[in-house]
Amino acid sequence: MGFEKTNFPVSRATEAISLAKFIEERPQCFTEKTKRVLSLIIGCTVLHLHQTSWLQPGWGSVDIAFFQTTSNEVPLRPFIQTELHEDTLETHNDDVLDDDEMYMSHLCPFLIDLAIVLMEIHFVKSFRTLAEMRQIELLEKRNGRVAFVDTDQVFNGDRDEDDDSDCEQNGLKSEIPGDFRNLILAIENCLDAELWEDEHQNPLGPETLRSRIYEKVVRPLELHLVHGFSDIPLDGVDKFARNIDFSQWGKAMYSEKQVHSGHGGAEKYSKTPAPSTALSVQAFAKRVASTDFRSRISSTFSYTPGRQVVTSSSLSVGDAQGHFFDDEKGQISNNYDDWKRRYLSVYEKFIEKYIPSYLESPIRIAILDTGIDEDHVLLEAHRDIKGKHNFYDTSRKRRVTDTTGHGTFAANLILDYAPDADLYVIKVADDNTLPDAEVVQRAIGHAVDVWRVDIISMSFGWPTSNFPGHDGLRKSIDMAYSKQVLMFAAASNNGGNSGRAYPASSPHSASRSKYDELLNRGRVGSLGMAWY
Repeated sequence: MGFEKTNFPVSRATEAISLAKFIEERPQCFTEKTKRVLSLIIGCTVLHLHQTSWLQPGWGSVDIAFFQTTSNEVPLRPFIQTELHEDTLETHNDDVLDDDEMYMSHLCPFLIDLAIVLMEIHFVKSFRTLAEMRQIELLEKRNGRVAFVDTDQVFNGDRDEDDDSDCEQNGLKSEIPGDFRNLILAIENCLDAELWEDEHQNPLGPETLRSRIYEKVVRPLELHLVHGFSDIPLDGVDKFARNIDFSQWGKAMYSEKQVHSGHGGAEKYSKTPAPSTALSVQAFAKRVASTDFRSRISSTFSYTPGRQVVTSSSLSVGDAQGHFFDDEKGQISNNYDDWKRRYLSVYEKFIEKYIPSYLESPIRIAILDTGIDEDHVLLEAHRDIKGKHNFYDTSRKRRVTDTTGHGTFAANLILDYAPDADLYVIKVADDNTLPDAEVVQRAIGHAVDVWRVDIISMSFGWPTSNFPGHDGLRKSIDMAYSKQVLMFAAASNNGGNSGRAYPASSPHSASRSKYDELLNRGRVGSLGMAWY
């Protein structure tokens, strides 16, 4: 977020990739982490470059470029592309005057451009596509800039003047989850024309404007990042981002030497430097895990199926983008055994003693996974499964054979820690592959409408919400939520390298993560975030 030259080995064999091209052609590269980090970096760029020749009128995602390195990585390091001419400061021709007329109700049009980019990043769609989704026809302009009235209408919606019922057409703001309130606030403030003028409707002074941009736009974007990824150092977010490979959905670009170098941990910061401080940012803690740290990670999942479980490290790039989570092999530790004994002791003393031997309406839990092996030794002590259905292979509706062991272990985990609940099993996938969204949609409908379950567990997810069948799946999740069904979904399988997967990122589901025996959230193999 400072002014500096490119100092990483750029590949001369490939052209720079614009943010607009990433959105149009490579939407799978956007994760919740990369979206939040990128939004903050671009917001800070506007803070530093506004009213300079580097930030040209009408700038947008086509002007933000990313370069590929000689090792075929694309650091999450955006660059502003602009053409500087000797007459840059004398560009108030007829076209610009035409733009001024379209922007006359907003004295800081560069913030309108920022609002557009923030919307494009969040929804991973071009602004023109977003406008078409709202059935809004954009005003055609000679230089391609988007009018303020169009931007405001797409985001905030508008009132139907011909409708006496005062019914409003909702804008994109209504599509952003409520727990993203700081992102909503940043975009709202960008589009609030009154914030960017004084009491006489004149432009703000340079220092006042700079401070207000920080307070009303950058700070909310900081909070948006912190609420999602509290371990990312704000004072060094730009340097931190350079170690993220944008082309590989946010994976860290650490060499083998770095991974085993013994460095670890990241210092936390509460806010970026105030606008009055130097532009360059200085603090950066190396975020690499030592061999010792990795050896201390213990998984609570002790089940080792006969067939070897595929781990994320052995998957191809395509496979690893979305699959069943929590499938990393772990070894039983004495600490975990002790913790489990303490848990069962508390359960027996405070819960089991007060539960009648026969419950009229026990809690019903549906698990959507790879099926179940009822003959497995782990399940011998448990009573019969209450319901089974195979949506993965409809020719075998009542057979939910588990060939990987993942679903079997997940079912055992539930029965171990909720022994008085009734378990229902739905097979939605096999071989640890990502299930079809339509299959999951039907499975949720069956669990809610036929079995009338209270809880649904899903150990899978997509890295972003941009996948075939998302809209139908979202509707089924909303339907289950409206019927007071609790839904738990796996957060991710890549620790802090990825944001919450979908449906864990849905405001109507809870994100489930890996914890150690001391109830500390696991830092490798999953990312946990409470919904708020």
